[in-house]
Amino acid sequence: MNRTVRSVIFGLLTTVGAFGAIEGVAHLVSGEPPPSKGYSRIGQCRIDSAGLVCPFDRRLSVPVPAPDGRPRVVVLGGSTVRMGVPTPRDGNFPSWVAELAPDLQVVNLGIPGYSTAGVWRLITEIGPFKPDAIVVMTGHNDYNESVFDGSIRAVTLWTLPLEQVLSHSWIHQWLSPLSRLRSQSPDPGVLAISDDFAIRNVDKVDARFRTELTEVAESTAVPMVLTTLFRSFDHPPTGVYVHSAPQCAANLPPRGALPPHFNTFALAGVASRLCPGTSIEAFYRAHSTTDPAARAALWAGALRLDAAPVRAPLSADAIIRDVGQSHHLVVVDLAALDGGYQRGAWFVDPVHTSPTGAQQIAMAVVPGIREALARGSGARDQR
Repeated sequence: MNRTVRSVIFGLLTTVGAFGAIEGVAHLVSGEPPPSKGYSRIGQCRIDSAGLVCPFDRRLSVPVPAPDGRPRVVVLGGSTVRMGVPTPRDGNFPSWVAELAPDLQVVNLGIPGYSTAGVWRLITEIGPFKPDAIVVMTGHNDYNESVFDGSIRAVTLWTLPLEQVLSHSWIHQWLSPLSRLRSQSPDPGVLAISDDFAIRNVDKVDARFRTELTEVAESTAVPMVLTTLFRSFDHPPTGVYVHSAPQCAANLPPRGALPPHFNTFALAGVASRLCPGTSIEAFYRAHSTTDPAARAALWAGALRLDAAPVRAPLSADAIIRDVGQSHHLVVVDLAALDGGYQRGAWFVDPVHTSPTGAQQIAMAVVPGIREALARGSGARDQR
């Protein structure tokens, strides 16, 4: 072995040793790194023989419950399934399902921040829970994750082992770029955004969402319920693209749902003048019109033009319906509740439910679960 090769090998070993030492000290001092991106969460959480394990926050871990003779229903999704850590019972629709249907054993495996790729990952490992039916509510995070990460990247099963290794690395966390929106505004309410990434790429996210939801539908023979998405009609858009309308940024509304009897006609006029062609103009015009067709078009536009889409666009619901129907799954159309415009009192923010909203979801989902269980029982009887 010549001197050059020895030098290269020595350099590599030294570098690996230095990185290993840094990782070791960081883990000793701080433990597991928090997930830096949505796909880091996918790599960090897993299901083993004991249940769901999330090393970055063990409060999210869920043991496999003991069988008690009741059909077991596993619910998967993000924070709209399991809001908060630990989950507040009243804003958590699976707990309402358990209350409305005490003959079912309901297991909530929602993980805040999870996208459809994360749900897909868990379904491929779901065996230890032995579910009789699976309920999936997913979609919102697929759209906002792309914006916050600054890229549209598909997660595939063959890359997940690598994601799992990197998700435990402090060095990877330090080297990961900051959220593209994190530096734009510290206000968690409506953001004035000069970046139209989400608006330009919504069709690409639609395509990725369809692909990954199809993988979810095809990854198990367990009877499945898909739900369309629940979103507040009364909360303003989270992001307003103001690149060509700087006067708009200084006049954006505060966060929170519109109060009853708000003068939306006046606000629609102001938004049309100061923020033309933006999500906030479409939002106020949707609230001010009495024409059903115009309201539907403006509401769809307000969601599709949101530059920080906490709420997924209505195209996500169309994809969910199409994938569910083409795979003969039970589809519960939550997006159609309340006439298609879910009221703000059902929410604590644009997507997370109040106790009333969680109860409304459960009332719609329970019949879908029973239909899925009946289909599963019929299939077993035929065999």
